[in-house]
Amino acid sequence: TNLLAFKCSKSAAPYTVQLYRYGVAYGSPLTVKNTATFQIANLPIGSYYATVFGDGATGTAFGKSPVVSFVPPVSGTSTTNITQTSAKTNWATITCARYYIVQYHKSGDSAWLTKKSTGNTGSANLTGLLANTSYTWRVQAVDTTNKIVAASAFTDSLTFTTATLFASNNGSESSAIAAGSAKGLVVYPNPASTQFRMQLNTANPNEKVSLLLKDINGKTVWNKNNTSASSLTGTTVDVSKLSPGIYMLQLIYENNTQVLSTKIVVSR
Repeated sequence: TNLLAFKCSKSAAPYTVQLYRYGVAYGSPLTVKNTATFQIANLPIGSYYATVFGDGATGTAFGKSPVVSFVPPVSGTSTTNITQTSAKTNWATITCARYYIVQYHKSGDSAWLTKKSTGNTGSANLTGLLANTSYTWRVQAVDTTNKIVAASAFTDSLTFTTATLFASNNGSESSAIAAGSAKGLVVYPNPASTQFRMQLNTANPNEKVSLLLKDINGKTVWNKNNTSASSLTGTTVDVSKLSPGIYMLQLIYENNTQVLSTKIVVSR
């Protein structure tokens, strides 16, 4: 992250090596007396390359190294505020970044769509998504000076699924409504035939919560007690043995500080 190693070849020693940062000479020229590998250390973030003269040459008779970028990798990624058509991508900011680039696509697609953050901010909203669809995203940090860009490697990809749309039960409404979204709690797919998954968006992922799935008569048919909020994301609930119908999923925060409820439809 802050060291470059070079090795001169061809021509003949001594070599004169000049390092460039964002296209501007960085430090004084180095005299290299042989073809052994040498290092330049303690470099700040940026985009670098080096030029080299051999045999005492000057002018345009120089060699040039590949361009190398030093930008720290992004960490702390998560996905929150998932709806039928949007999601919020999050990450920990890096002081040196000018902005961030988020790439995303839906499952089955190979081409990435690109979203650029507004300045050095730790999130970007993805909009215009399809309901009940799996998406993958990744992010990189970008710094730029003199119109030269230095970018970090992309993070490992994260996957999320948008919430389901389903028609209103009374049949009189033509608009679709969000299924399984009670404030920060998203359930998908909904209706469910054999299983559903949960996505809990919370400011305190270490907080303890309990879940109860109840039938229309109030009988508990599934529960999960005293678990961390962060562990719920992606949790699968098997409903294959439940009778088709309407169920209520309740999420109860520790000490009953908050209760979220959302309707689950089991349909086959």
